[in-house]
Amino acid sequence: MPTRNTDSSAITRLNQARAVAFGQTRQNLLTNSSNPLRIYPATNPQSGNSASSVMLDVINGNYTTYTQAFPITVVSVPPTSMLPFPLIPQPSVFVDPPIPIDQTVLYAFQSALTFGASKNYAPTVMSRFLYVWFLSAVSAWNWVQSSPQLPGTHDNWNFTILYPLNYDDSTTWMVVAVNYIMSTLAITGYDSNYLLNRTKTCHGWDDVTLASEIARIQVAGNWSGWTSSWSSWLTGRNADGYLVAKAPGPLPGSPNSQYKNGSITLDPSLTVDPSTYPQPSQWTPLILSGVNKLYATPTWNNVISTCLTAQDEQDLSGLAAPLYPSTPQARYTDLSDLLDKTATMTDYDKLTAEWWAGGPTTSTPPGILMWYWKNYMATYNIANTQSIRAFMLSGLQVAIGLFEAGRIVWGQKLLYTQARPIQDIRRLWRGQVVTGYTGQPQAGEAWMPYQEINFVTPPFPDFVSGHSGYSAVFANTMAQWFGDDIRTDGLITMTDLNLVTPVQLGVQTQPFGTVVFPQGSSGIQQGVVPAQATTLSFTTWSGLAQSAGISRQYGGIHCKSAHLGSLAIIGDDDGVFLNDTNGLYKMIKNSWSF
Repeated sequence: MPTRNTDSSAITRLNQARAVAFGQTRQNLLTNSSNPLRIYPATNPQSGNSASSVMLDVINGNYTTYTQAFPITVVSVPPTSMLPFPLIPQPSVFVDPPIPIDQTVLYAFQSALTFGASKNYAPTVMSRFLYVWFLSAVSAWNWVQSSPQLPGTHDNWNFTILYPLNYDDSTTWMVVAVNYIMSTLAITGYDSNYLLNRTKTCHGWDDVTLASEIARIQVAGNWSGWTSSWSSWLTGRNADGYLVAKAPGPLPGSPNSQYKNGSITLDPSLTVDPSTYPQPSQWTPLILSGVNKLYATPTWNNVISTCLTAQDEQDLSGLAAPLYPSTPQARYTDLSDLLDKTATMTDYDKLTAEWWAGGPTTSTPPGILMWYWKNYMATYNIANTQSIRAFMLSGLQVAIGLFEAGRIVWGQKLLYTQARPIQDIRRLWRGQVVTGYTGQPQAGEAWMPYQEINFVTPPFPDFVSGHSGYSAVFANTMAQWFGDDIRTDGLITMTDLNLVTPVQLGVQTQPFGTVVFPQGSSGIQQGVVPAQATTLSFTTWSGLAQSAGISRQYGGIHCKSAHLGSLAIIGDDDGVFLNDTNGLYKMIKNSWSF
């Protein structure tokens, strides 16, 4: 997880603050009536019961008091898990404040994201996994709030069933609930003891007291009620058709709706003429090193939606239809634009393609976008500078958007089964000379996209673009909650860049939204690109989405029409938010009442 930055001289200052502020008993600290204090559980922004202006909290190492009326100015501290170093020595009488709920969620979410990447999930499967995880966490959090955080019932979860707990108890509740979720979802690589041990340290409990307190809190919050309700919800969601839909399409011996050219495959190492295919302009899977690249999740649109009706989905399909290049001339123009882009790329353009590739071993586009979400939450301490509601519900809304975008986009891919550029360029420019991504001339029938040689092009059709749809719904949602401008004044230490790209970027500390590619670090043109260290940075969410969208054109695997078709579905015009358009973003926002 990213860490907040502060200088080492803060150790003494922080330990002094701990000794002064929390050397007293916790109860006296919170409720001393002879010298009234702002009561921590009631005024902490994470309680959801007050505005964030009531107190300042931990922002980039600037630790300010949790209280307003101490006899002396007290610099307070966050739990040790929030710091870039352990505080030592710790007085035996010291008691931490409770682990903030956002830190519990972020700790577990980091493991979930890493697990998803390790499973090599397809983008669609990853988006559903992230949605299931986030709805689960939000259900546990909402269950113990004093009022519903969303009205009514959504995707069969009733947000009006509540068993309110005070803030301190709710922090322990979330630790236990998150551990339960991680175990039930069989997410490996997660240390369930870490948060429990932190809880003991925070409260000064031994093992017996921890068990007793957990039991008390579970009774107060109706633990059996939540686990029963959540298990029922999970059973229902797991019957949504995803098990069938996530299976790759079997390569048939005769043409069908998934493989219009039957058992024919395209081997990039050969120059067979695609014009000889039964349906030359229809998508044909690749074969790489003798292995068929089967259609990934072809029937994903059959997975049950969280909120969309059949009419909604028909309307969304209608938004994309005008962008489809339905004539040979329109397709030729589309591909000509792509050839121009790939032939004239700068190092920056190439690195844009590599940064957003989201191929095998990464968390794929949905996970990469959630990676940005979790880093933004941590870097700017959103749960405290805004509210825990903004933290939890922005994450949930992003996860819903990614899941629904995958469903709709994959429905369009199957509807049109449009050939990828590698197939159509080799067909239409056969016998001609084109310029490759190296800037050198090559035969049209041997043209290659700017991709790693063991990948070449994704195993599903062109129209419409998954990247463009995923990033547009993400950007719209982030702008809704936090404004389109991205804060870049906070530094973030990124230790998990492998979740985004296989390019070896190491550990980097940069302003949020920035990553630096060292000279020659390209995974495709190793040692050549970039010619000098190159910085990729984003200052707006819309700009980030535009970068993700055009990256697929630089990569030679989507034409512009596929990009624009996805944006039309979301309700976005290449970075201009069309909130008056009844696209997917607006449908989700209205249906879920965000």
